[in-house]
Amino acid sequence: MIWIWNWQASAYDEVFTKQKEKFKMTTLNKIILCALFTLMMPLTVIAIEDVDLQQASEKTLKEFALVCKADAAEDEVEFDELANYLAICINDELESNGYQALRSEALDKLIKPLLKP
Repeated sequence: MIWIWNWQASAYDEVFTKQKEKFKMTTLNKIILCALFTLMMPLTVIAIEDVDLQQASEKTLKEFALVCKADAAEDEVEFDELANYLAICINDELESNGYQALRSEALDKLIKPLLKP
C-alpha cells in the first residue's frame, strides 16, 4: 500500500512540475507581450494624431458659434467668462464633428461679433 501511495505521489510531482514549467513559459510570454504593447502605444497615438482633419466651412463655424452662444445663455455664463467659454465650446464642437480646431486668431475673429449684447 505504501508503494502505491509513493508511486501516485511521484506521478503527481511529475505532472505538477511539467505544469509549473508550462506556467513559467506562459508568464514569460505574457510579460513579453505586455512589454511590446507598452512600447507600441506611443506609436499608435502618433498615428492617430497625424490624420489630417478638414477645415470647417464658414457656414458650419457660424452654426457652431450660435449653438455655443445658446449653450452659454442656457448655462448662464457671465460676460467676463463668455469669450473663453465660446472658444472652448466651438473647438469642442469642431473636434467632435471631425473638423480641425481653430487657432486663437480665427477664434477671436469668430467670437468678437458674438460678444456684442
